[in-house]
Amino acid sequence: MATVLFWGCLALVAYCYAGYPGLLWLWARRVRRPAPPPAPAALPRLSLLIAAHDEEAVIVDKLANCAALDYPADRLEVLIGSDGSRDATSALVRAHGGPNVRLLDFKAWRGKAAVLNDLLAAAQGEIVVFTDANTQLEPPALRRLAAHFADPRVGAVGGHLVLHRTAATSRAGLADESLYWRFETALKAWEGDLGMLAAAPGALHAQRRALARPVPTQRLIADDLYLTGMALLQGYLVRYERQAVAHEPAAAETRGELRRKIRVAETAYNTLPYLWRLLLPGRAAPRVMWMFWSHKLLRWLAPFLLLAAFGANLFLLDQPVYQAALAGQVGFYAAAGLGYLIERRRPPPRWLSFPYYFTGVNLALLVGCLRSLSRPATPTWSRAAR
Repeated sequence: MATVLFWGCLALVAYCYAGYPGLLWLWARRVRRPAPPPAPAALPRLSLLIAAHDEEAVIVDKLANCAALDYPADRLEVLIGSDGSRDATSALVRAHGGPNVRLLDFKAWRGKAAVLNDLLAAAQGEIVVFTDANTQLEPPALRRLAAHFADPRVGAVGGHLVLHRTAATSRAGLADESLYWRFETALKAWEGDLGMLAAAPGALHAQRRALARPVPTQRLIADDLYLTGMALLQGYLVRYERQAVAHEPAAAETRGELRRKIRVAETAYNTLPYLWRLLLPGRAAPRVMWMFWSHKLLRWLAPFLLLAAFGANLFLLDQPVYQAALAGQVGFYAAAGLGYLIERRRPPPRWLSFPYYFTGVNLALLVGCLRSLSRPATPTWSRAAR
C-alpha cells in the first residue's frame, strides 16, 4: 500500500505540473489558433466595472488610463463601486472622473462580491468588463476583447496580464511570481485556444452581461473563477486574447507574495462548492471537465499529495531507491527553508528560487484550504499589494 500511495501521489503531482501542460500544448497545436478577430463595424456597448476599497494611491491613474482607452466614449461606461472606502477614493473619482464615469459610493464595507453584484445590476452595456483599480490597460485592450463577441458561441474572454518587477529586484534573482505567472499564462492561452479557459484573469476579463450570474456573498470567493465557470457551465466558450494586454507590478518579495497566495487559495477552495458540476460528466463538456480536474482540482490537492508521498516514503526505507527519494525530498524542502531564511536579510541566490517558490505555493494552498474549512464566513476584502 505504501508503494502504491508513494508512486500514485507522485504521478498525480507530475501529471498536474507537467503531464497536463504537455497534453494541453499538443492539443492546442493541433487546433488552429483562433485568429485575432477584426473589430466589428458596430462596437458593442461596454460597461467597465471596478470594485475599489481604499484605492486613493492608484485611482487617479486608473481614471486616466480609462480615459486613454481606444474605445468610443459613447459606447463605454465606467462604473466604480467604492466599497466603504475610508480614504479619499470616492472624492478623487468625483474630482477626476470623466463624463462616462459613474461612482457608486457605498458607505458600508460589504465585500467585493456585493459591490460587483451592484455594479452588474447598474451596468447598461451588453458586455461587462472586469478590471482592478491597480491594473493599467493598453489602449486597444477593450477593442480586442469586444471583437470576440461577434461569435455567438463566446461567453467570456480573458485578457493577457503582464507582471512587472523593478530592475533592482529582477537583478537580485528572487523567486518571483513572474516565472510562475508565465507558466500559468501559457496554460490560460492554450485553454483559451480550445475555448475552455478555466479562470480569466481578474485584472481583465469580459463577459456577456446576460451570462454573468450574481456572485455569492456569503464567503470570500474567487469571483473571476466563479464568473467564467458559470459561462462554461452554460455551454459557452471562454477564450483568451493575447493582444488585450493589462499591466500590474509584480511582488517585491517572495514572502509577501506567498502570503497573498494564501488568501487566493482560500477563495479558490470557497468557490469549489459552486462549480462542482464542472467535475461531472453530463454537466460540463468533456474537454471542460478534463481541464477542471487537471488544472484546478489536482492543483488544489497537490500539497496533500506531496505530504502523502512523503509519509509513504517513510515506510519504504528498506530499499536504496526510496532512501534516495527521501533524501531528495528532505533536501528540496531544506533548500526551500533556506531560501526563506535568507530572504529575511537579503535576496536568496537563484538556485534556491524553484524549491522556495514551489514549496511556498503549495504551503499557501495547504494553509488556504485549512482556513477555508475552519474560518467563519468573511466576505470583506482588502487589495493585497504585489
